[in-house]
Amino acid sequence: MAVRRLFVPKEVFYGWGAVESLRQWPGKRAFLVTDKIMSSSGHAEKVLKPLRESGYQVQMFDEVEPEPSHATIRRSADRALEFQPDVILGLGGGSCMDAGKLTWLFYENPQLKEMELPQLREEARRYPLHKKASYVAIPSTSGTGSECTPVAVVGLHTEKMPIKVIILNLSMFPDVAISDAQFPSTMPPSITADTGLDALVHALECYITNRPSDFVDALAIKAFQTIYRWLPKSVHNGQDKEARERVHTAATMAGIAISNGTLGLIHDMAHQLGSAFHIAHGRSCSLMLDAGLLFYLDRAGERFIEAAEIIGLRPKDARDAAAKLLAALRDLRKDIGIPITMQQAGVKEKDFMDLLEVMATNTRTLPLRPLKETQEQVKDLFMKSWRGETL
Repeated sequence: MAVRRLFVPKEVFYGWGAVESLRQWPGKRAFLVTDKIMSSSGHAEKVLKPLRESGYQVQMFDEVEPEPSHATIRRSADRALEFQPDVILGLGGGSCMDAGKLTWLFYENPQLKEMELPQLREEARRYPLHKKASYVAIPSTSGTGSECTPVAVVGLHTEKMPIKVIILNLSMFPDVAISDAQFPSTMPPSITADTGLDALVHALECYITNRPSDFVDALAIKAFQTIYRWLPKSVHNGQDKEARERVHTAATMAGIAISNGTLGLIHDMAHQLGSAFHIAHGRSCSLMLDAGLLFYLDRAGERFIEAAEIIGLRPKDARDAAAKLLAALRDLRKDIGIPITMQQAGVKEKDFMDLLEVMATNTRTLPLRPLKETQEQVKDLFMKSWRGETL
């Protein structure tokens, strides 16, 4: 068996009230990166209070927007450079945690701050971290898994459509992930559904596309099973504490899985679709789910069977497993109010056709992994998704 490596945070604290673990983290000066929702809702104070009571001096930057711009992250880094923290924290959804990671990267390597995004994307992975500060990621949504990944997404506006630029640096893996379900417990049903579906697709797509790996497979398939079972309960009754905790922990498990395995065309295409039409990422994944999964059926039939079986289905063969799995996932999405077709999501046919070529191009040129698929194959998958093709 070949030697392989597993990337995980140094510590993962999970369970209701896990944020209190910050009292144990060594340091004197803490810089919190978040958004206005977290600061106005009182969630930021839940993070700052144990730090203050442990003797930290604290400062907060709460200007992060969805899909944060390069300019916003530069401002955050400038504040951090003035404050000189020894701990940086990111609190919020994926945008806040990613902004925190890049604040950390720029704080420790100020020369990167002035690079334009295309150059930064190529250069960032070469620069070390942990010289001046550690990083703590605290998700407020149960979906992105960013608390357990070494990547960050930055928004870039172009003439035709916004683009999500992915920055990778293996040193950017958070030192600590705090998966505390009290933060997502206040999310409304629509956000619970969107982010939960993102985590479910992380887990399922990773399991189906990943080469066999005991660690990754175990995390991915268990996360998929857990989210499939508990997400509807979390959406329909946000006060169901057990459902909230189960989904939140599973989202972190899925984050560890994708950091050590792979994602595929579903996520690559969903990023471009979401950017083009301002659709929440979980919903974009939903729109690409059927066509994307079927693309892998011939090469991963056994995985379809296993995924179907773990949620209680009884397939006869791989094709039957795919049909039953897709039907079950369509029922789940209907149950939690997630659109299945692009028309349901409000995408107009002319707008879709106008951006089809550029979405396909960006799908092939922007992901971290090299794509073997041709431009025509990617366009064909977008069209199958537009038509709502399934088994």
